[in-house]
Amino acid sequence: MERFSIYLQVSNESLRSLSTLEKLEEIAMVGCLFIDDDGLQMLRAGNSLQSIDVLRCHHVTSQGLALLVDSQRFIRKINARHNLHVFGDSCKNLVEIGLSRCNGVTDDGIASLVVNCSYLRTIDVTCCHLLTNDALAAIAENCRMVECLQLESCPFINEKGLERIGTLCSYLKEIDLTDCRINDEDLVYIGSNCGKLVELDLYRCSAITDEGRAALAHGCKRIRMLNLRYCTQITDAGLKHLSTLEELTNLELRCLVRITGIRITSIAVGCPSLIELDLKCCYSVDDAGLWALSRYSQNLRQLTISYCQVTGLGLGHLLGILRCLQDVKMVHLSWVSIEGFEMAL
Repeated sequence: MERFSIYLQVSNESLRSLSTLEKLEEIAMVGCLFIDDDGLQMLRAGNSLQSIDVLRCHHVTSQGLALLVDSQRFIRKINARHNLHVFGDSCKNLVEIGLSRCNGVTDDGIASLVVNCSYLRTIDVTCCHLLTNDALAAIAENCRMVECLQLESCPFINEKGLERIGTLCSYLKEIDLTDCRINDEDLVYIGSNCGKLVELDLYRCSAITDEGRAALAHGCKRIRMLNLRYCTQITDAGLKHLSTLEELTNLELRCLVRITGIRITSIAVGCPSLIELDLKCCYSVDDAGLWALSRYSQNLRQLTISYCQVTGLGLGHLLGILRCLQDVKMVHLSWVSIEGFEMAL
């Protein structure tokens, strides 16, 4: 057995049994409240562990985890809430660290981690509200091969920190900036330096405008997944730049109230690989957008058009043409009559 997941109220004795699995590589013990340091030490008998998840194991301490980590030569992934210097000293081959919603994580903690972990490829600090640009600077200086950064709801990071990331982390492929206080200038740094970017999440980044979108589309041609939900300042002019992203497969535009069906036509024409599109609450999107999707987006599988100004005619045409379409969400289409729905379906 290579992988074992525990999400039950198991005890230390349960780990005693697992300790006999010599080839165990991955173990997840999320929320196991009856496991403590003594139980963790029973896993030291094996030496094949590569990944360990002790998130919400409240009786496991940093010292106990450090002892286990010291006995394992191949540890590459840790998901925990413990003193970060432990991992920096003991896990120099670490490639992934998950610290999501660890409220006590500070800039100093991140710095002590990354100074010895230059091989890190994935860093998740989602909702680590104390982090500032100093943490991003430490990551940029020490982890230049990082490919995935999860920075959701880190309110104190801004263009200064992202400038360092954009300048030094040229291998970056994924970055989540959900609910961060970023602006167009930040996107300029990312667009100018992160040409390998394939996934970008800007959910609720309300300061982003068309200018930022232009800079991003100009420099990041490989983007496949883009989330712009609630970036309410973006208009049709901003969407025009998106039409140059030929590899785009997933696009979320929910609540972009300033875009119209005409510009959806540009997206449909310029992004032939589109698989999933969210247009919920894009109140000015009409049949023109649906007709364009029908003609040019033959790979489309999921579509959300709730609260759009589409009619039964446009809906029927769309559903009749797109053979790959698997899931359509169409709540509160006030311009579509009961008869229109019946004809479309």
